[in-house]
Amino acid sequence: MSRISTTSPLESPAVSGKSSHLIDLYEHETNTMIKLSQLSKASVYPSNIERQKVTLVLNVFSEKTSATKPEWKETAAFIDQIVKLWKVFNTINYGRTYIRFQDADSAPIDLSRIDQSQLNFLSSWSEIALSMTPEGQRVKTLTKDTAKALHWTCKCLVAMSQYLLTTASALYHQYLVLVFFQQDDLEHHFAHFRMSAGSNYYKTAEDVAHTHAMDRAKLFLQMEPELNYVSAHHECDHCDKCPSDSEILILDDLPESINNISRDEKMSLFFIGGYTA
Repeated sequence: MSRISTTSPLESPAVSGKSSHLIDLYEHETNTMIKLSQLSKASVYPSNIERQKVTLVLNVFSEKTSATKPEWKETAAFIDQIVKLWKVFNTINYGRTYIRFQDADSAPIDLSRIDQSQLNFLSSWSEIALSMTPEGQRVKTLTKDTAKALHWTCKCLVAMSQYLLTTASALYHQYLVLVFFQQDDLEHHFAHFRMSAGSNYYKTAEDVAHTHAMDRAKLFLQMEPELNYVSAHHECDHCDKCPSDSEILILDDLPESINNISRDEKMSLFFIGGYTA
């Protein structure tokens, strides 16, 4: 967020943010006992892998951060714009935030409201997203793919809301909460695979397969195997085999050997098992 500028027909002519403001705020609060913002070192100076953590992003784009230094008007306004966008996207139900805290940004989409501010806000952001793409080299702006994704997300949510709230068919709704149109279990799994595969920007199918194999290995280790072959309805040529003396020694010492494995060694076994599975 070195300097990201947007032009909005509904808001101020130009909204931009400077990362230097956040750095100054963090360094100022490190020397004080009372901290007004939620900024941490990782949120201000994130590593490549930490840039993908949602919790660190929420520490930056927070109402507490924008309210701490109101004299930084551009940066505070930019943060407030992003926070408002997330509120509109993530409205969960009718009463949790809207009625309890009287937060109009978290209200369900309802055409009975005269101003229709949320739909107008999303329409505005559908155009703002396209203006945030780099003209030449990428300098702290959205990538073209991200900008197009945000553009079409906002545009489609507006069109879908207007249809569902005005149609005379069985699809008519009195109000809408947009979070239900964006929930996707695949996104959660993809985020897990992306974090597990390291900090490289591009992930391969092989990386995803390795992570999936490691997850399966962890689940197998949590299972309690049935040692009674009769009750388990298992029978094979090896069931009646008499173990050798060396095999008996291994089995006798197995519980103690497992307990002696350190946590780091177990994690190494998970990764080795995942790559060889």
